[in-house]
Amino acid sequence: MTDTSSALILYNRKHELSDLDKLTSIAGVHIIMSLDEAVISPPNLEGEFSLVIVDLAYCTLLEQNPLVDLLEKLPFRNSSLIILHEENNKDEISVQLLEKASVLLQHPVNIEQLEKVLQECLRSYQQKTSFQKDLNSIMSAFKSMEKGCFPFQSLSDAKSLSLLLSVICPNSNDAAVGLLELMVNGIEHGNLEISFHEKGKLLKEGLWHSEIDRRLTLPKFKDRVASIEFCRNNEKIEFLITDEGAGFDVEKYLANKQKEDDVSDFQHFHGRGIKVAKKVCFDELEYLGQGNQVKATIHL
Repeated sequence: MTDTSSALILYNRKHELSDLDKLTSIAGVHIIMSLDEAVISPPNLEGEFSLVIVDLAYCTLLEQNPLVDLLEKLPFRNSSLIILHEENNKDEISVQLLEKASVLLQHPVNIEQLEKVLQECLRSYQQKTSFQKDLNSIMSAFKSMEKGCFPFQSLSDAKSLSLLLSVICPNSNDAAVGLLELMVNGIEHGNLEISFHEKGKLLKEGLWHSEIDRRLTLPKFKDRVASIEFCRNNEKIEFLITDEGAGFDVEKYLANKQKEDDVSDFQHFHGRGIKVAKKVCFDELEYLGQGNQVKATIHL
């Protein structure tokens, strides 16, 4: 393993963990502490542990509670938790620990088997952290882009793209919400020709998602693709969303919606996403042409 590996080994004073030297040589840089020591004075390490090994031999459920709290505080996103336990006492392991555990090994532990497990866990950790570094590099490069264009068809496409594009915006949360709303409108009302009345009915009946999935497979709609373009300069970011639908009279629609304030009615309430996007998420929102293009602007 690489010298960046870091293992935390926690043991119960009631049980002597054998082959510690062999164990630590496999795991790399290591911190070894008894469970009670770790609870009183939690281990301090910059960054994240590659893996955590906990020996629960002779450790009661009550004694495991502080350990659960400790693990909640440790950096643990990509790490593996390996639990060593007594023979036939799996029922005596805390549910919270079982949920976090990657591997359960029963005493007496075969050191060769443990070595393979540790190597696999460390390899998995390195793959995850390498992927995260690559992703961060890609995101950094993406943030420096001045323009781009992305096609989308499904709701999952829209969700992924809205989250991705929001990272270039000063208020990512608002931007993600607004972009998703506009992209979903392009899919449902544009490409799939679901009317506002039909959507209200589908929402009431709990059939909105299934109807979108159904229409995406129909010959009339399956080849339709919407797109989102962005262009950025020092003053603003502009998004242009285009669908292949017939469009609609958005000003007439918004004027009608202004008169409808009963939020308990799904048929009325669902159309307010456009107004939320216009008032909260963007500085400017403009529908173009026949209504199948919308330009959203954020001032920098």
